[in-house]
Amino acid sequence: MAILEGLTDQGQVVPVQVDTQGRIVAQGLQGAEGPQGPEGPPGKDGTDGGSFALPPDPQNGQYLGWMNDTLAWLDAPLRVMTSPNGLDWTSRTSASNNNWLSVCWSAEVGLFVAVSNSGSGNRVMTSPDGITWTSRTSAVDNAWHSVCWSPAVGLFAAVSTSGSSNRVMTSPDGINWTSRTSAADSAWNSVCWSPEVGLFVAVAVSGSGGQVMTSPDGINWTARTSANSNVWSSVCWSRQAGVFVAVSETGSGNRVMTSPDGINWTSRTSAADNGWRSVCWSAMAGLFVAVSESGSGNRVMTSPDGIDWTSRTSAADNSWNSVCWSPAVGRFVAVSFSGSGDRVMSSL
Repeated sequence: MAILEGLTDQGQVVPVQVDTQGRIVAQGLQGAEGPQGPEGPPGKDGTDGGSFALPPDPQNGQYLGWMNDTLAWLDAPLRVMTSPNGLDWTSRTSASNNNWLSVCWSAEVGLFVAVSNSGSGNRVMTSPDGITWTSRTSAVDNAWHSVCWSPAVGLFAAVSTSGSSNRVMTSPDGINWTSRTSAADSAWNSVCWSPEVGLFVAVAVSGSGGQVMTSPDGINWTARTSANSNVWSSVCWSRQAGVFVAVSETGSGNRVMTSPDGINWTSRTSAADNGWRSVCWSAMAGLFVAVSESGSGNRVMTSPDGIDWTSRTSAADNSWNSVCWSPAVGRFVAVSFSGSGDRVMSSL
């Protein structure tokens, strides 16, 4: 499977992923971005991330992820849907009717892992194919908002917006989970892994103890100073640009921040002061793409470097909550938690 770079959650954005049979898997509420997968062969025409169209969607979606050939999306009532191309979607039955916020894929383990902010003892579910899902016991019933995988460390790491000094949990297999001490009791909303820097990086929508934390192993976490105290909803890493990029729902002209190392952060000017919910990177397109829940005809923005951003026309003014990239399909796909039959958009 390959992972679509995006939605990180990816914030409350759901990552989409694709499996070995070419299925895209997405989840209900959004999730954080999974680890960066191989880009794969450029078999499709590239996209500039500037033109988006609305394929039909069978469910109302919020979180998206990609694995080799499959996009996955989490939502109610069936709470999972999959697609081989980002255009044609099939509903799947989730392990339970929780609020699934994030999904990621591990090629090494051969599993999708999704996390939830609701449920009793069952806030994790796993699937080998994006179709059949099994409930797993979370380390604690926190409000888990994002999960990602590190092949170097051999761990899934999930972060939460609630809990007392235990807002991180890790697992080597997606099944057995262990609570970890977070750097602060901030509302951690998104987590990603950088193989080049060798760090997990998490961002928070709020918190007096810091809105960025990093870890080399998923176990020991250190608080870092964010560029400002905005509502940081999503973070991702670009190997080619050599930066982490985080986007925010609040702020005045400073709703993006970047860092080369996850430690030192610099404010950047967003294309518009929209409520940016998710950001992802495409090495093939050479672009970051971010999507927003607000704005008028400009709920997408792109950047080649994370510094200079350009507004793009969204396919509809829906509340876009998560975005990811599929190298196999050769397009960006975003999902929304509002709209009538048009809660997915893809780049042309």
